[in-house]
Amino acid sequence: MKVSARAAHPARSQRGVPAVRGMTRSQHGTGRGPLPIAHRGGAGLAAENTLDAFARSYAPGIRYLETDVRVSADGTGLAFHDATLDRALGRPGAERATPSRYLRHRGVPTIAEVLRAFPDACFTIDIKDEPAVAPLGRTLRETGAAHGVCAAGAWDGWLPRLRDKVGPELAGAGRTRRGRFAHPAVVARAGPVRPRAGPAREPAPADPGPRAGRSGRSPGP
Repeated sequence: MKVSARAAHPARSQRGVPAVRGMTRSQHGTGRGPLPIAHRGGAGLAAENTLDAFARSYAPGIRYLETDVRVSADGTGLAFHDATLDRALGRPGAERATPSRYLRHRGVPTIAEVLRAFPDACFTIDIKDEPAVAPLGRTLRETGAAHGVCAAGAWDGWLPRLRDKVGPELAGAGRTRRGRFAHPAVVARAGPVRPRAGPAREPAPADPGPRAGRSGRSPGP
């Protein structure tokens, strides 16, 4: 049974923090105790990173949702994990070379659609490639959702650039002073973390790893 994203959420979150445009302080991770986070929207409940998966996680009370962002051929930020389409959509091709219109027709939502569907939820957004930084920044400004978002990025320079575009209300998960990566929930409680400045580096080619269908195991994280 498909769960309606629009009907799933109330006007105010269980944490009592409504979505307010212009907030200048991060609200991500302000609750007490362990934070249950629905990975890829709740990939065990429906196809990963789809509005259906997010809605099925949200309906029983999960208010921390994790997703990924990649950019399409026309520069749209999409909730999609892999660099290629074969595992998730069953067809060859690179996600970055595919128009957003086709991907959306196949059930891949834009980041803006996800944020607007669940305005009182908190999101951890994993930036999968450098070209997604600018579209994500625009989306967070346009939706006013940055106060409920913790951005995660694996490469030096990505998170400072995003935060410069968005503002201090954005929490970030990146390198700590010791050079290790902090978990998003830890960072959310401690406040925004800015990765150490360093020369820009190109990501290494992704290891394709074992392939799996939509119902099988998928590459992480």
